[in-house]
Amino acid sequence: MPPSPPPPPATTGAVIKKLSPGTAGTRRLLERYGAALVCVRYREIRTPDGTRRRLTTVELVVDERPAKPREAWLRIAYDETELRRAIRQAGGAWDSARHLWRAPVRAIKQLRLEDRVVENT
Repeated sequence: MPPSPPPPPATTGAVIKKLSPGTAGTRRLLERYGAALVCVRYREIRTPDGTRRRLTTVELVVDERPAKPREAWLRIAYDETELRRAIRQAGGAWDSARHLWRAPVRAIKQLRLEDRVVENT
């Protein structure tokens, strides 16, 4: 297997300045990238011949979508003690006000309890 190439210069070197959009030093980039611009970073690197170079890097939003829920509500009957114990060990908790269990989605999938998830609570 050939050795992996070195990282690109923009990921090496010290960040000497980090600026928010709209501040001095970012206006030209804000005009170019608009609302997608998150921040501008100035980095200083040393080239192989020993000279110092300043790099301007930008962080952009390239995609935005709703976040998937990390937890869900599910119904487990009182007499299903083994299942309740399993969901509790997986990080679930009983909510007495709603009379439902709140558990991480990954645990629900792992225990194959998707059919017990309660929508719109």
